[in-house]
Amino acid sequence: MKDIRPVQRDPYEKIKVYETEKEKSKEKFENSNKKKLNFLLAFFVSTIQKMARLFSKEDSKRPADKLMTNAIIELKNHLKKIQEEDVSSNLEFFQNFSKEWKKILRIYHLTRIDEFKKSLLKTLVNEFQKYPPNKDFSLSYYLKSYQGKGFISHSFKEMTRELHTNHQKNPINSTLKKWDSLLNKILAS
Repeated sequence: MKDIRPVQRDPYEKIKVYETEKEKSKEKFENSNKKKLNFLLAFFVSTIQKMARLFSKEDSKRPADKLMTNAIIELKNHLKKIQEEDVSSNLEFFQNFSKEWKKILRIYHLTRIDEFKKSLLKTLVNEFQKYPPNKDFSLSYYLKSYQGKGFISHSFKEMTRELHTNHQKNPINSTLKKWDSLLNKILAS
């Protein structure tokens, strides 16, 4: 029979010690905290980058700003045409004017634009909603509800005729001039 005696080990030899379950769970907890911290850090950096882009000078290159600028320029062109001629019988003019006004309203209500521009745009929208004073329906109402089907309300025609006539009488203080200068402020900001 073989002799079974414990083998004498060198007391300075490295002994492999296995981790206990407590140490393993502690390590997993630390790793999960590191992952959460990394996630939060990445989220924070991403948020800061988005905010920096939002407030950067590149704002004017954003699609919403370009869309608004184009719509404002088109609206200015329509107002200029009313200043220059009586368009009350021009069906195509009313279709385009209505289309541009609807774009302005969409931009005002649905897109994120600079607060200063938004306040100027709000002033413009309010002006269109109040014109003409003391009437049942406003210019904005007719522009929003116009479907381009070949029929133009008599009141709608009269409004544009009145805007044209008033501008011809007093071009410096006309409503059209006031709206034009408001549009210029929006474009300049």
